Amino acid sequence: MTAMLEYLTKNGFDDKTNLSDTLDKLYDKIKSQGLYCLTGTRNFSGKLALPRKYELSAAINRYRDLKIKKY
Repeated sequence: MTAMLEYLTKNGFDDKTNLSDTLDKLYDKIKSQGLYCLTGTRNFSGKLALPRKYELSAAINRYRDLKIKKY
């Protein structure tokens, strides 16, 4: 989950896409390229597991330093 959160902070969030669509894009990328696309290397020390989308959403929801813009 940490790799997913780091990837989203660097590449995933923008001002035009809502959270649900952002997560859909992330999971589509993982489905086509595998989990290691998030780390940039296959020489990752450890094993990656795919959390369910609602678990990742819950982690983002609990992130205290998250800044949200209203439209």
